[in-house]
Amino acid sequence: MKRNNQADGTLFAFIPKHLSDDEDSVLYNFPHTVLFAKWKIKAGKKVMGYAPYRPKSSRPTKKGDTEYFMQYENKFGDKGELIIYYDSSGNTWKGEKFIAGEFAGSSSGNGWKSFFVHLTALGLADGEPCMHNIRELNQGNVCEN
Repeated sequence: MKRNNQADGTLFAFIPKHLSDDEDSVLYNFPHTVLFAKWKIKAGKKVMGYAPYRPKSSRPTKKGDTEYFMQYENKFGDKGELIIYYDSSGNTWKGEKFIAGEFAGSSSGNGWKSFFVHLTALGLADGEPCMHNIRELNQGNVCEN
């Protein structure tokens, strides 16, 4: 699978909210929603594509003594899957993204912010279900609805 690169458009990174506010809960170590996005020029207009990933279940699965994982699905289509692993012994995360069953990228890290910046900077992959904002964006109206 061809991954997008910087020449294909501008990639952005996002830091998600925790699934739980309770820092003692294992859910605290998993994101509520993971967002991947990319800006590019299409038909002479700046457009953004984005794909949110949400948990498939309400609880993580335990794998071994200290590792947990959760599967996330793309809101816009069943071709997109994301798996987030958390290891409580080292307070580390790993994420793997798949599009139509093919590996599309991964990241790992030992800090929430750093990990998710690197994971979501993968952006959108070719064939990934997404929504496009087709409205032209100019410097003055970027934040308008």
